[in-house]
Amino acid sequence: MGNRGNIVIEKDGDYFTAPLFMYSHWTGSSLGVVLASALKRGRNRWDDPSYLARIIFSEMIQGYVMEETGFGLSNVIGDGNGKLWCVNIAKQPEMDISRLRY
Repeated sequence: MGNRGNIVIEKDGDYFTAPLFMYSHWTGSSLGVVLASALKRGRNRWDDPSYLARIIFSEMIQGYVMEETGFGLSNVIGDGNGKLWCVNIAKQPEMDISRLRY
């Protein structure tokens, strides 16, 4: 079972030469809310890809940080049952978190 989903930092050629997939086994249906919250909280780091990626993942694992399972990082997509939220940091001026659907 599970409630799988992924947030992906898309490949942009400059900072991320490959996509970075952030996998959740149990909180997939809430990843839209998690991503919106992380992007809002990390607004001052939209031009700092490594920090923004860490802020997003920290928001995902909040409350689960010491667990051995449930979340992962990879350059290939984890099982997500079709739930995928994409972030393209290179296009950050176009990011409009008010239009984020979940």
